[in-house]
Amino acid sequence: MMNSSINKEAQRIVQTIFRSLQEENLQRKIDRPIDKAAKQYPFPQTVEYTCQRLLQELGRFLNHIYLQTKTYTREMKARTKSRPKLCLF
Repeated sequence: MMNSSINKEAQRIVQTIFRSLQEENLQRKIDRPIDKAAKQYPFPQTVEYTCQRLLQELGRFLNHIYLQTKTYTREMKARTKSRPKLCLF
C-alpha cells in the first residue's frame, strides 16, 4: 500500500467516526430504540409499590429495554453485514 492510499484510508475512517457521532445518528442508533422499547413496556397500573416491588419492576423494565435494543442491534448488523463498517457500541 502506498502512503497516499494509507492517508486516504485513514481519512475515510475519521470521516466515518465523525458521521457516526453526529447527533441525528446517535439519536437514530441509541435514543429511538430505547424510546420505542420503553413505550412497549407493559407498566402495571394498579400495583402499590413497596421498595422491593419497585426494585423488581425496575429490573424487569431494564431487562426489557436491553432485550429490545439487543434485537435492534442484531437487525442493524444483519442489514449492514455485506459492507465494512465501524461499530462504536
